[in-house]
Amino acid sequence: MERRTLELSLGLVSSVALHALVLLGTIVVPFVRLTGSVPIEIVPFEPQKAAPPVAAAGGTPAPAPPMETRIPRPGPARTQPRAAAPTQDLRKVGPPGANITVILRLAALRTSPHRAGTEQLLSLLPDYHTLLDGTGLSLFDDLSALLIATPDPRDVAATFLAARHRRDPRFDRLAQHPPGGHDPRQFRALADDLMVLGQPPLLDALGGDDASARPWLDALRTFDTSSAAALQLTIADLPLLVRVAAVPLPRSLSLSVSADPAPRVRLVCSFDDEDQATSFLALWPTLQKQVGLVAPLFSGALDELVASRNGRTLEIVGRLPERQVVTALSLAKLLQPPPTPVRPPADVAQ
Repeated sequence: MERRTLELSLGLVSSVALHALVLLGTIVVPFVRLTGSVPIEIVPFEPQKAAPPVAAAGGTPAPAPPMETRIPRPGPARTQPRAAAPTQDLRKVGPPGANITVILRLAALRTSPHRAGTEQLLSLLPDYHTLLDGTGLSLFDDLSALLIATPDPRDVAATFLAARHRRDPRFDRLAQHPPGGHDPRQFRALADDLMVLGQPPLLDALGGDDASARPWLDALRTFDTSSAAALQLTIADLPLLVRVAAVPLPRSLSLSVSADPAPRVRLVCSFDDEDQATSFLALWPTLQKQVGLVAPLFSGALDELVASRNGRTLEIVGRLPERQVVTALSLAKLLQPPPTPVRPPADVAQ
């Protein structure tokens, strides 16, 4: 299998961390001048054994004993903002084998100042066009929640979507028009207000008598009701996707982000062992400082995020500045070429 090795600075790692909190995953910032080098190897995604469950915020991972380490935020005492929503392990709402699962509650983002930036970012994904092009449907006005799950982020045909929507005959017509071409996925309505897009074997399992698919079907029917967070993300088996020398990566991570102008963030990382969690915690102040050194636009962006450790689990909680979130979302569109739209038949909109 082909492997690509990129030489990146430690500062880029911190910039990537910032974007991972704001956006839907890791975004590499190519215009940053690099000093020093930390090799990051991006490898083909090869899911192996199941990762340990992502710890919920506030939980105590076993078997490590409770042990809290906290990095205080410098400066005068401030009124504590409302806490971010707890994180959740989203793998139960995705298809079997999905390692990356995202839930966007579009109803919460509908009046957010980040609505336009979020839609710009999502428009870079081919499935944005698969779902909406030629239909006359609006992402925010006609959908209230979107689930995106995949076992392989490099293969669009491997992506599974679930969309909670308002009742509209255009969604019924959309179900009759699969993407086509080299994309074997199909649309299927699971309810009057719930549409899914996936591989036929997965859809057959959902609609058949397979008892093993029943828990997944039940979770799908309520995927958008379990949290108030505007964005939730779970990544499992992260070291199988990205390898960073000298920087310990969590085995799994879970994220929740609010729709506030200055979003409230909670990131829970589960490492393979306590030493890795301790090493990352010790590195966190350096990552916070490096943001301003390598990307002045984002100077101070991570200052409000406080890291603490409990055994092999590390939690980062706080807020992101509104101005820099807007900037990050705006830059995201400049960093990637627009995908080739996949357009369903025009008669869907009729």
